[in-house]
Amino acid sequence: QAVNRIGGVLQGSMECLALFGAQSMLLLGVVPTCSWTDYSSLQVVLGRDASVLPGSSLVMKPGVISTSNGLAANEQLSILVAAPAFPEAPSVVLEGPATVDVCSPLVLRATASSSRPVLYSWSCYDNDVLDALLQTKSGPTLSLREGTPEMEALDTFYTFAVTVTDFLGTRSEPQSLRVLKQRAPAPVLSLVPPSVDRKAHV
Repeated sequence: QAVNRIGGVLQGSMECLALFGAQSMLLLGVVPTCSWTDYSSLQVVLGRDASVLPGSSLVMKPGVISTSNGLAANEQLSILVAAPAFPEAPSVVLEGPATVDVCSPLVLRATASSSRPVLYSWSCYDNDVLDALLQTKSGPTLSLREGTPEMEALDTFYTFAVTVTDFLGTRSEPQSLRVLKQRAPAPVLSLVPPSVDRKAHV
């Protein structure tokens, strides 16, 4: 239904402050922005640390909108937030070394695109025992201690994978990384600078 914005439309976060009560503003995060896309549609871009969820109620202040003919202004209006029809799936990037030797630890790091906390799910495609262990991990960093005894077979590739699930329950595509467990320790290279003759020459 087309409506009339009483008092005129403001810009960005000021429009959100004019429309919504204090509790609703907390749900929308830090400095959300509000804009009318037409006479019946309000677009809200959430701010940092937003906590609104499907099923949350946003309360609009009384007297801020009216019918298009201006004859009736709203009383306090509660809007039930619905889940998006086509939620955008989060993405994830997986980083780590391509090899690990029998003396070194292994650390893999995943970074998600979501602005809200996500659930990380780890797996291993090549080893059922290691895969079962990774099912218990849910953080962005996967660490295996020195010697990586969980990777029992030597001179063998292990394929690690991670997915993330956001607050809407939308799951990312898996990202994978192959790591070679080497039998021999990696060589250590030390650089020794040349000596300098500090004797004064006359």
